[in-house]
Amino acid sequence: MDNRFFDCITDFIFLENEPERADVIFVPGGNYPDSAKRAAALFHAGYAPYVLPSGRYSKLKGYFEEPGTKDPGMQDSGENARKQEK
Repeated sequence: MDNRFFDCITDFIFLENEPERADVIFVPGGNYPDSAKRAAALFHAGYAPYVLPSGRYSKLKGYFEEPGTKDPGMQDSGENARKQEK
């Protein structure tokens, strides 16, 4: 069989792009922090002046968490939330 077919499909599925400067970094909602952490890294590296997270309130609690003050030493909101619970 011709391997060009598989190479074409593989290139499409496993495509990797280098980030480019943008007006905003959009972060789709999800259950894992990976996208948000990557967006934060790109933001801090100067790829965009804004980050636009999407999603909704907590599925488990059914409401939004109260806003809190972010500790500059924290790397993500999960660490910030755990610190506030103590």
